[in-house]
Amino acid sequence: MGTAIATIYAVYGVAWLTLTQINRRLAVAIWPFDLRSLAVFHKVSIWPIIFGLAVLMAIAPWLIDAFLQRFYSLKPFSLAELERYSPEASRLLKRGCSQRKLSVPQLGVLAIETP
Repeated sequence: MGTAIATIYAVYGVAWLTLTQINRRLAVAIWPFDLRSLAVFHKVSIWPIIFGLAVLMAIAPWLIDAFLQRFYSLKPFSLAELERYSPEASRLLKRGCSQRKLSVPQLGVLAIETP
């Protein structure tokens, strides 16, 4: 919970600082109309930040999969293939998922040298 609150206020601080800098630059520029009256540059609301972070958190698994497929060649890895390489790991995964009443997760292999 503390990490979520810290993240919200960090994003809020960055948004506030960014809008303050935009507002300062708009105030000194010469425009044919008055941009200083735009309310969007004077106040940062916390609710759009919370909503945006919640949406980002909800779609994070798909974003991570897409990122790994695009940049690190993530390949699907079936439970049958796992059983061929390590029968014990396959049994442990099946048993752990059944004990917790979870479905077996989708497995993948990264084509990198790191063990």
